[in-house]
Amino acid sequence: MPQNFTDCMIDFETMGPTPDSVVLQMGWCFFNRKDNEKPVGFRRMFCQLEQKMLGRTVTPSTADWWETQDQDLFQRVSSGKDEIEDVLSDFTASWQKHAIESTWLWSNGPAFDEPILVSLYNSIEQQTPWKFWNSRCLRTLKATSPFVAGFRASEAHDALNDALAQAKTVRAIYQKLDELKRETN
Repeated sequence: MPQNFTDCMIDFETMGPTPDSVVLQMGWCFFNRKDNEKPVGFRRMFCQLEQKMLGRTVTPSTADWWETQDQDLFQRVSSGKDEIEDVLSDFTASWQKHAIESTWLWSNGPAFDEPILVSLYNSIEQQTPWKFWNSRCLRTLKATSPFVAGFRASEAHDALNDALAQAKTVRAIYQKLDELKRETN
C-alpha cells in the first residue's frame, strides 16, 4: 500500500448546517483518484459538551431530523468523548503521514464539510495541514460528470462510510474521464 495519496475525502455528521455547528463525528479517507488502491480510512467521535462550552451550536431542525433517523445509528454517532484538539491532532498526523504537498482535500460540497473543518482548526488556533488551493468539491465534479452514478454509503450518516462512498465516486468519475479521453485520442 502506498504511503502517500493524491486525495483525501472528509465527511462530518453534525447538529446543524453551519460551520459553527456541534460536530458529532468526522470521517476521512486517503485515496488515489486514478487507481483502485485500497483507501486508508479514519473515524473520530467528538465530545458534544466541550463544543457547547466553546459556543458551537445546535440547530433545532437538525436535532428534529436526527430524531427521525435510526436511533442506534444516532447513539453510535453521538456518543463521542474525543476533544477537538485530539481529533484534529489525529487528522493532522494522518495528513502528514499519507498526503503529499499536492494532495487534494475533497468534500461533498463547498459550504459544509470543509468550512466546518476550518472552523474547528480556527477554534484551537491552528493552521490547517492542507493548502487552500487544493480544495475540491465532489458536487461540482458530479454535476459536470452526469454520465457516472454516485455511490451510496453502506451505512448512511456514518462519516467514514460516507467519505469512502464519496471517494469511490471520485474514482469512478476519473476512470470514466480517462476512458473518454482515450476514445477521443
